[in-house]
Amino acid sequence: MKRPHKNDHLRSQEHLRLVRAQPCMISRTMGRGRVAAHHPKELFPAKMGVRISDYLCVPLSHDMHDSLHKANNVSWWAGHRRNPYVWLKWFLRMHYAPGHAGADHALEQVEFYQGRWPDHG
Repeated sequence: MKRPHKNDHLRSQEHLRLVRAQPCMISRTMGRGRVAAHHPKELFPAKMGVRISDYLCVPLSHDMHDSLHKANNVSWWAGHRRNPYVWLKWFLRMHYAPGHAGADHALEQVEFYQGRWPDHG
């Protein structure tokens, strides 16, 4: 039996599939293989080499995902007039009941970092 890792609640292939099934937050593109689950490390500062929780992923078309990785900063989101924190709160509350370890942890992080977000909608 595999020994549980202390961050297992941060990983979920099922959640990543659910995110990829959503339309892109920017272009509204949908379809299998057309949307990536982006780990927005630019919005959730962490230690070097530490991947953020899968529950903090947002859906982006591959074109938008590539564009963001080239810019890799918060101003990219502002330029597209999207607030990923608002989407994350809606999505997590829509799909998970209170008490779900991964979603609850993600919501705590969203609440903490959302206060730093310029009001861009």
